[in-house]
Amino acid sequence: MFKLPEQSKLFELLRGRKPDGVFFDLDGTLFERENMLHEAIAQEVRHAIEYHIRPQGLRRVHPHQVDAAYFIEHFSGAGIRDIYGNILEKTGISKEHYSYNQFSQFVGQNLDRLLQEAQEGLSEPAKEQGVGLLTSCAYDTLDFIRNIMDVPVGLGSNGSCLNISLIADCTGLSDFCCRDAYNVVSGDSDFAPKPAPDMLARLAKNADIKPDQNQKYPYSLFTGNAPSDMRAAKAAGMIAVGILEAAKPEDRGILHKSLKKAGADIIFERMDNFYDALIALHQQLQPVVRPVRSEPVYTFPVPVSIGTPAYEA
Repeated sequence: MFKLPEQSKLFELLRGRKPDGVFFDLDGTLFERENMLHEAIAQEVRHAIEYHIRPQGLRRVHPHQVDAAYFIEHFSGAGIRDIYGNILEKTGISKEHYSYNQFSQFVGQNLDRLLQEAQEGLSEPAKEQGVGLLTSCAYDTLDFIRNIMDVPVGLGSNGSCLNISLIADCTGLSDFCCRDAYNVVSGDSDFAPKPAPDMLARLAKNADIKPDQNQKYPYSLFTGNAPSDMRAAKAAGMIAVGILEAAKPEDRGILHKSLKKAGADIIFERMDNFYDALIALHQQLQPVVRPVRSEPVYTFPVPVSIGTPAYEA
């Protein structure tokens, strides 16, 4: 749990009122699609090596040598060149038989399809386990904002509409973004991507949040993991919330400085720290119920007649 001063900072940034909306970057903040992407690439490359590009006389690649689990374990966050090098090492194929250009061209041509297939393959059990989510408290955080605080939620990403909508729907994150309208906005819509403020303004509009006289949204939060997210938030006049969770522990200090330089108003190491701060904010916003003081009831003895008592004759 964050210390009281950190939790109070969110209250101060909102000037003691409930936020109008809380919006999130998707890829890298709530979800890491590289995990899904590498799984799909690994499966495709394995089949390609086995059935299409295996040179004559080269030993057949055993399926378990280049499988999805291996890539998920070793290449979360790795670049395409790292994956290529490992494929050569695991399969014994030489660069002459399968060049990096061939591999990168294959990945580039099939990227959207690979990602789509990976996301569409999410089963209900996998969805329940939070596959692909960066943090186990993503559902709890969005649920708390939407259903306890009664504040609109929206997701915005520079990724393509197909991929972002698939991620949001397959993971169930979009369930928290449907109040009066489906509020998942992607980068291939009719407005400039982040760090321009257009996407954030659309999220606010979808949530029926009106801008102030300067066309800004000072009581809305935008949460992200990249400097472009912070710049977009500041350009839209929103409170910029940085999350460091996607970065490796040794890189978080550098990312913290980058987010701060880009205009972050408040930065949390993990999503559950942000969740704790929201809980504290909600508690601070609750009206203080004071016990009603009951007025004391005074009782007086029945007055006694002082005159001559009456006697029966």
